[in-house]
Amino acid sequence: RRSTRGTTPGIVRRALKSDWERLLQEPRFERFILKHTKAVKSGEDDVLQAEINEVRDAFGSCYAQVLRCFQFYCAASTSMGNGAFSIQLNQYMQLVNDMGMADGRYCKVEDLGTIFTQVNFETDKKSAQADVNEDKALMRHELLECLVRIATKRYGHKIKDSSDCVTALLENQLIPNMPPDAVDPDVFRRERLYNEPVDAVFRAHADALQVIYEIYSNLHPVEGKAHLGIEEWYQLF
Repeated sequence: RRSTRGTTPGIVRRALKSDWERLLQEPRFERFILKHTKAVKSGEDDVLQAEINEVRDAFGSCYAQVLRCFQFYCAASTSMGNGAFSIQLNQYMQLVNDMGMADGRYCKVEDLGTIFTQVNFETDKKSAQADVNEDKALMRHELLECLVRIATKRYGHKIKDSSDCVTALLENQLIPNMPPDAVDPDVFRRERLYNEPVDAVFRAHADALQVIYEIYSNLHPVEGKAHLGIEEWYQLF
């Protein structure tokens, strides 16, 4: 029987599909691709769509690593609540520094700060997406937009397609410079969690663990239902 544990390739594909759909809801992204891809001219919608798809596919080749990158820099923050699931400015600057995104010439540190501000601007502040979008922090689809903008800033002087710029950034900066602690969670699950000795320990303490869960999940119920979120998790420890 096929295991459904962990982050399967199907889950990664669905994550990219969801993030990409949210990104395309921002009209500025399409305008940005149009402006920064030399082969695309205004009015050539089919060519523009093809280039947008190529940018998506560039991320698709390594989206599991992008997800781990996002999770790591979210966790590096001390923010609580919804803010714990987005990248704050300090962690964004840590990310671009760790990965050597700036080159001191075409893409400077101040350019990276400007990109963070540009991406955080919400076109429609009354939309449903704006309601769940953390201010002054990056959600996953916003990190994608940042990476596209950084890629064209750094490589656009010599690479004419946005998709090729993204590929260069991922291959030269992001993937080789992933923090050592941004590990694949499935490795931990396979090597340390999903085994009989660990299962036996959990079973031996199942009653106590159930009580702990019931206490902390009912501290701040959501719509009358038990909820153990990041705040309750911190309070537990």
